This record gives sequence, structure tokens and C-alpha cells, in this order.
Amino acid sequence: MRRVFFTGILAGMVAGCVIVPGGPPGHGGIPPGHGGIPPGQAKKMGPPVLVAAPRLVLIPDTNIYLATGIEYDVFVVGGVYYFFHEDFWYKGPSHRGPWRGVDAKELPPGLQKSSPGHLKQKLPPGLKKG
Repeated sequence: MRRVFFTGILAGMVAGCVIVPGGPPGHGGIPPGHGGIPPGQAKKMGPPVLVAAPRLVLIPDTNIYLATGIEYDVFVVGGVYYFFHEDFWYKGPSHRGPWRGVDAKELPPGLQKSSPGHLKQKLPPGLKKG
């Protein structure tokens, strides 16, 4: 009788076992501590917040304005602000954002054709950013 009892418990435990893959679907191979985002794929934090409106200067021979007097690469084209930060482009309706990441293909033609450094070099000497 005792043997039948233990065999029944063992059979119940085996029948109740569920095999679970190593992680949630679509997240295989992600080391712990990465918040479900594969290493190297983590989104960057957005650009810093600009509290005060920067001074804008039209870059000669373009329709692009550059924010001067700040250490960041902020451009304005057609009333839309574009922020280049840590190799990513962001776009927003004002200097305060809200910012959303944009692909380089979504940039206005003038920003697609030139790097931020090249655009800054087009400013007259007295207006070059530091």
C-alpha cells in the first residue's frame, strides 16, 4: 500500500511538471540585468533639456538655423527643432521638446547632406560655436 502511495505521488509530480524555456519568448540569450534589452541595443537617453530658448543664427546659403551659445548641436528647419546628440538625431516642436528619435532618412535634405560639424563651419567666424 505504501508503495502504491509513493508511486501515485511521483506520477502526480511528473504529470504536473512543465518545461519552461530559458527566458520569455523572443528574449533568448539576454544576460540578466539588461532589462530585457539585448546588450548593444539599449536605447540612448534622449537629449538634455534646453530650459531657455537658444539664440538662432541662419547658416549662410541654407534654410537651416543653428542654435548658438550652447554646447549642443541644435538646428531649426521650417520651425521644427532637430537635436543631434550622441550620434542620434531627435526632432521636436520647440527647444524644450518633446523629443523623439528620428532616422537620418526623415531629416530635411539640408541636414541629410551635411554633418553637424560641417554645418557649424559655415558660420561666419564671429558666430562659430565653441
